[in-house]
Amino acid sequence: SNDMTSESNMQYGITAHIWMPRTNEKMYFRTGLILTKVDFSGEKCNFKIPCHFEYIYPTGTFRPRFAYGLNFYKLRKISSSFNLGFNLQLNENVFISATSDVEFNTTMLIIPNSFFSYSLQLGMVFDF
Repeated sequence: SNDMTSESNMQYGITAHIWMPRTNEKMYFRTGLILTKVDFSGEKCNFKIPCHFEYIYPTGTFRPRFAYGLNFYKLRKISSSFNLGFNLQLNENVFISATSDVEFNTTMLIIPNSFFSYSLQLGMVFDF
């Protein structure tokens, strides 16, 4: 069952994509802090922490991205998340990013069970 109220809200935050070259040259661990306003049946939550494994195509101006992982809300609510998006290269180290994120309530922490939320994320990527 879905215990989140139906409403739209803006999210702001910062994420880090940590390169995992020993696993695969194209794999990243993505985490960060996203400020949001979510109401879980009367309990307010104002942030989430994504923990995703992400594949980013390594070359070209247009670089598709795919990710799967967990989102932690106040460390009490956990959702699983599928992400699909792309990075568009502006110069050597700067990209525009667009990602579609579909979240699910989970069974056994990682198995998607029922729809939880949908978001569209737009941002800038700085490659260090």
